[in-house]
Order: sequence, then C-alpha cells, then structure tokens
Amino acid sequence: MEIRISEIVSVIEDFAPLHLSEKWDNSGLQVGSLSCQLNKVVVSLDANTDALNFCKKYGAGLLVTHHPLIFKPLHLIDTSTSVGKIINMAIKEDISIYSAHTNLDSAKGGVCDVLSDFIGLTQIKLLDPEGVFKIGRKGILDNPLFLLDLIQKCKQTLDMDYVRVTGWTDKPVHTIGVCPGSGGSLIEMAKESGCQVYITGDIKYHDARLAEDIDLVVLDVGHFASERIIVPRLVELIESGLGKKGINDIKVKGYEVKEPFKIL
Repeated sequence: MEIRISEIVSVIEDFAPLHLSEKWDNSGLQVGSLSCQLNKVVVSLDANTDALNFCKKYGAGLLVTHHPLIFKPLHLIDTSTSVGKIINMAIKEDISIYSAHTNLDSAKGGVCDVLSDFIGLTQIKLLDPEGVFKIGRKGILDNPLFLLDLIQKCKQTLDMDYVRVTGWTDKPVHTIGVCPGSGGSLIEMAKESGCQVYITGDIKYHDARLAEDIDLVVLDVGHFASERIIVPRLVELIESGLGKKGINDIKVKGYEVKEPFKIL
C-alpha cells in the first residue's frame, strides 16, 4: 500500500499546526512534492547526507526532520554547498523532505513537553507567565533534588557525559524551567516565572553572565541532547495518526544522526 506524502503531513500538522511556528522559522515542505506516493518514512533530527543515505537504503520516500533544511530564501541552488548537495541528492533519489520545527516545539506534547517528561516534571505550564510565548515550559519536581542530583538525572536520562553549569545553589530545587534547543533568549523569562533552575542548550558567554547577574542556575545540556528525544515521539505520533485513519501499512522508522561535537 502507498499513500501520498500529504497524508503524513496532515497527521503531523494536526498535532503541530504551522500557525504555531515562529515568524522567522521555515517549517513545512523543504524539498519534493506532497503528491508523491510512498510506503516508508524516516524521521530524523536533521536532514544531512547520512540521513538521506539511510532513507535510500531503507527505501523511504519522505524524510521528516525537526530542523529545517532551508532557513533563509535561496537565490540559487549551488550543489557545491552543504544545503545544495542535500537538495540535489534528495531530488535525484526522489526523497521529499518535510520539517516540523518551532511548531513542534510549541505544540502540546511536542519537544518542550517531552523534555519536561524526561526531567520528571509535573504540573507543567508555559514558561511565559503571560501565556503568550508558547516555547518553553515550567514544572515541578515532586521530590526536590539537590543540584548535583538534578545534574546527574539530566546526564542519565538524556544520555550525556557532561552538563555545563552556570550558577549554583546548595538548597534543594523543585521549580524547573526547560527550553529544548537554543534557549538563551528566555533566561530572564525563566527567572520571572519563578524557576530555580533553567535547563536548555546553546548558552553563550553573555547568556551565562546574565544568568549569574539575576541569580538563576542554568544547566546547558546541549542543543542535540535536548532535542534528539523528539525523534521516537514523532515516529509514534505518525504511526498513531495514520492508525486513526485506518492506515496501518506504512512503515515509519527513526534515524539518529550523530552529535556534531566531540569533547577531547
């Protein structure tokens, strides 16, 4: 059995509507056509050559990613560039690419909520006290933890060797903010919402200084580790959504790209 790519996209966008995307974002179809037919789908954090090679071997006609392949408008497709090579390869192999980015971050049950679940938070709410900005969550640890224990929990649940830490407290913590990916811009919001600890990734030097100045502990678990966890969730989402439509013959498989950084 084969179905159109539009059927897969409909399932994803029922869960994470495109109107939840940030204005600067480019969620949606990146390469290919919604009218193409397929019977296999691959889900990955990124659209890179490794992921496309896996699609080719698996026989998948669609690669669904979290990170968009194309962020800025292209004036030309130069196949000597990274993005151009991937576009060229996708077209040659007849593989369409679709991305669910900030809409999947914001959606209920999306990346923010999955990260909250991994940390063990309950009573989860939006990080924004005004309830306007949908990315970021705040929750409670039912059993407060000392900071070292929380760090160890993050390392174990997110399968990490290290965590970068800004600030410190010797008191048990219970109110935790999270933002998967790159969340330095929400440091002040986390403080305003009453968080004792803020867990995110891609913290820059001046972000860390700001956190120190406002007395907020920040755990930088990395962009990759905080978002890779959405891949199996997205596989489940697509399978479940198709099942509700009576479509049970489409194979959906997750592919884990490698962490781009090495610590020596």
